[in-house]
Amino acid sequence: MTTRVMLRTGSARLELDMD
Repeated sequence: MTTRVMLRTGSARLELDMD
């Protein structure tokens, strides 16, 4: 499982990837 926080265009996006 990989958890990463991505900042896009000044917006905080939480992405949860489950493998």
